[in-house]
Order: sequence, then structure tokens, then C-alpha cells
Amino acid sequence: MIFKFTVVIKLLNDGNYELHFPAIKGIKIRGFSIPEVLEEGERALRGYLEKKIGLGEDIPRDVKFLPVNTEDADEIIITKIEVFIDESGTLIA
Repeated sequence: MIFKFTVVIKLLNDGNYELHFPAIKGIKIRGFSIPEVLEEGERALRGYLEKKIGLGEDIPRDVKFLPVNTEDADEIIITKIEVFIDESGTLIA
């Protein structure tokens, strides 16, 4: 099974990047580069999904529509992060 979630990455005024998942509240990653926030975002998503699955809780659906405020950032990247689950229930990213 594949879980795919939209992420928004913004270049902030202080030169750092910030990543968040619009469909998942509470995960916000800051870092010095896009690869860094993507790696940390994938790790955070994996941990979030492992916890939800382990507790038997529902996984939220990804956003289908995404309004983006461009006023507070010089650069915005919208992409998706995928996490795979094999037949044994093990998460593979």
C-alpha cells in the first residue's frame, strides 16, 4: 500500500526552509536546505503513520485542493512524499 501526502516547502525570510503537511496537523519541519527538510519530513511522516497504524487509528486523506498564501515566502515548492507499506505491515520509505 502506498501513502502519498502533499507537502508545502517555503523559503522563509531568515533563509531557512519550512515544510508542512496540509493534511496532517502538527508536523512542521525547519531546516537549512530543501533536501534536509524533505528527509526530515519523510522521517516525520513515517513516524506519524507507524503510530497511527500501531494504534489502529484512521489515516487522514491527503488534500485535494490547496490554497497557498504566497505573501510570506519568497519561494514555495509543492510536492508529495510517498511512504510504502509491504505485506507484513512494515513501513518502507
